[in-house]
Amino acid sequence: MKTKTSLALLLSCAVGLSACDDDPATTSVDGGATDAMASDCPNVGMGTLMVTVSGLPAGILAAGTATGPDAVARPLTVTGAVALPAGRYTLAAARVVAPDPIVRSVYDGIAAPLSVCVPSAGSVAAGLTYTMIATSNKVWLGNANSTAGVTMLGFASAVAGITGAPAATIAADTNGSGGFTFDRNGNMWVVGGTVSDAPLARYPAGAFATGGAKTPDITIGTAAFSAGVPGPKAMAFDSTGNLWVTTGAAEKIVKISAAQLLTSGTVVPTVELSALAGLESIAFDAAGNLWVGYAEGVGYIAAASLAASRAGVDYTIKAESGSPVTIGFGTPSGLAFDAAGNLWGAFGTSLVKLTAADRAITAGTKEKTVTPSVVLGGSVLGLPEGIAFDEGGGLWIAGSVGKFLRFGPAKLAASGAPVPDVVVSSPSTNYAGSFALYPAPAGLPIYHRLP
Repeated sequence: MKTKTSLALLLSCAVGLSACDDDPATTSVDGGATDAMASDCPNVGMGTLMVTVSGLPAGILAAGTATGPDAVARPLTVTGAVALPAGRYTLAAARVVAPDPIVRSVYDGIAAPLSVCVPSAGSVAAGLTYTMIATSNKVWLGNANSTAGVTMLGFASAVAGITGAPAATIAADTNGSGGFTFDRNGNMWVVGGTVSDAPLARYPAGAFATGGAKTPDITIGTAAFSAGVPGPKAMAFDSTGNLWVTTGAAEKIVKISAAQLLTSGTVVPTVELSALAGLESIAFDAAGNLWVGYAEGVGYIAAASLAASRAGVDYTIKAESGSPVTIGFGTPSGLAFDAAGNLWGAFGTSLVKLTAADRAITAGTKEKTVTPSVVLGGSVLGLPEGIAFDEGGGLWIAGSVGKFLRFGPAKLAASGAPVPDVVVSSPSTNYAGSFALYPAPAGLPIYHRLP
């Protein structure tokens, strides 16, 4: 049975203002209403649907459909006349992603009207209107220790990808931030702020069309977040939309289920991973296993072990430099997987690559020490709270005060102190903290990736 979807809800989904389905690719009208209208629209002969597409960049095709009495969904991609068998049609506009070398643009569409009668030997008009999701096509970073109340900065891909001193495209205040990420609709989830007693907050994507102070539409608290300092910091969605958050004082990673994220309130986490001192960072791999940056090094918890609360990790990887001087790298403040499945960690002022072989461990063993094949350092690196890969395989990381950096794929191939491909010295930035891009590149094991 088809479900009824109001035009108001469709419009709010299009601009990211409501809690819509994770992948609102298509919409439909009430099946009964469509059947009733079909009786007033004879299925005889041929007619024309005059389509107008608006809101998309030149050269980007729409992803609309017209589904007629025969239940065939015919594509609508550009402005123009479309010859169709006469009859009643349901129209829909799917999400469109436009290419970009750094961060792609995402457009949500709405068809109006939702239902049309294509008359025999006549024509009827319809429009597919697209609006860019405001958080897309930007490099986002937390702005730590800001004196101007600006806690989140978004730099348009066009300016972030070039060495220079651009002002942020969007400078927003989200009431503080320990960490942040995006859901599939481009809404920003922030943890560790000062929103009442609920430090996990969702800010709708549409709010970031402009800068300034933002008001969350969902706030969530839990006892683990109130355990003391350090509070909640790192966060990551798993593949089914559950949100996992570290909380340092409680030495836990807690799971807030997808259902619990739908409304504001105080919740009891559905899973708690405990006895994890010195929590700094987390990341999921493509198989759903959780990797944890904590006091002992890089911990691993198998996907099968995440269904219920537990203490500790399955095993730990410790990284150290090779001869002539052996130095342990300690706790990674940021973790991120690249498209090849390598795990990268920001250890102080060093970037370390852990391959699948580095991370493999003999059954029954709880700990392994490795000398990574690639270690990057240099005076340009700061002390990042997070790292992120972009569409072109480049890695974003904090630099010294007022700067953030991009190392292209070629600079990540071998150890050394390479010169960054991009150095952004923005007057908007005090100290770059964690990074996140919407959408995440399709090849990465991140919930808000898009095809």
